[in-house]
Amino acid sequence: MGRAPKGRLCAWEVAKAIGFREASKELHGGVPNIPWIADRVEKVGGGHPSRMSLHELFKKINADPDWFPGKLSGAKRAKRGRKQIFTASKRRCVAQSAMAAKRRKGEEPCVGAVLHSCPAATWNPETKKP
Repeated sequence: MGRAPKGRLCAWEVAKAIGFREASKELHGGVPNIPWIADRVEKVGGGHPSRMSLHELFKKINADPDWFPGKLSGAKRAKRGRKQIFTASKRRCVAQSAMAAKRRKGEEPCVGAVLHSCPAATWNPETKKP
């Protein structure tokens, strides 16, 4: 199964739900059979979604013409991925250090010189290495 928080539908199951909704509409005169759909899709960690959650999902899909399975919206989009270790201020410190070394010595600075001149900016707390 795809990646989704426990108790939620992964993108694959959402795509299945959409397919089942379209098939159900064809079979039932344009009205989808939501309980039938709920019984055929599975949440991450097991279990089936409630009818209300499927209604909300389909409402969100209908409201967004650019929607696709797996699309993140709102605050969820900003929280994706790991926290950045090499921040903008650390990159700026490293760049300024390298440019200053180039001005002083007149040659391209090496990695060792930059690591020596700004160790705090190049330190990775997870690996305990620069």
